[in-house]
Amino acid sequence: MEVNGYEIGPRTDLRGADLRRADLRGADLGCADLRGADLRGADLRKADLRGAKLRRAVLYLADLRGADLRKADLRKADLRGVFASSENLERAILTGAMTEDVELTRANLTDADVVTGSIFEDVSTNQEFDPDDLASTLAEAWERIKKEKDAQEITRLVTDAVLAWAQANDWSARKEERIKVDGYVSPRGKSRSSGLIDIWCRSLWADLAIEIDRTNKSWSLAKLVQAQQNGAHAVWVRWVPKGKRFSTRSYPKGPVVPAGIHLIKLGR
Repeated sequence: MEVNGYEIGPRTDLRGADLRRADLRGADLGCADLRGADLRGADLRKADLRGAKLRRAVLYLADLRGADLRKADLRKADLRGVFASSENLERAILTGAMTEDVELTRANLTDADVVTGSIFEDVSTNQEFDPDDLASTLAEAWERIKKEKDAQEITRLVTDAVLAWAQANDWSARKEERIKVDGYVSPRGKSRSSGLIDIWCRSLWADLAIEIDRTNKSWSLAKLVQAQQNGAHAVWVRWVPKGKRFSTRSYPKGPVVPAGIHLIKLGR
């Protein structure tokens, strides 16, 4: 079964999946990994979500009527405004879940793990992005990565280090997120209107756009500026081989990084 380009089934890896308004009626998602998935407005009536990992998933206005959520992990999930009646939440974990405007009086909550009061009010705290923490993590990883000589392998290893950091800090991350860019014209006079962000991280409270480059690409910076204007944090990870200098090829007078774009340099 394929929905929104994702293979749907038990034990599938759907971390960070975009399943907004997806028709998942009766779907078997037992023990599926849906951490950080966007399920806003999804139809999950009578879906089998037993043992599913839904930590930090966004289920805002989703239809969960008759869904089986036994032993599901819904910690810090956004359940605001969901349509719910008679769903089975036996032994589910709901600690810190946002359940504003949700009626659960008919739900089976036998042995469910619920912090007192959190099921009726928003007790979440805002997740802050710490660029210094990411920079420190990448600097440590760079000590191992810089020994590589192949540029593509270095970029792959830096990407893996960013993804590992994201997972360790409860961000849902995916590679190559499409973004529309307004009014971009390259130094050579060519216009572009859309592209891919190397890594896009998402949480309930914030988005994070990350570009990873060896060269000084004006297009990368343009995508990050657009992401920032769209409300996301933006990070430009730049790396250079041992003994080399950071390129200024795209800028006659060197890079001009706008305020708010976090620049992390790896190398010289």
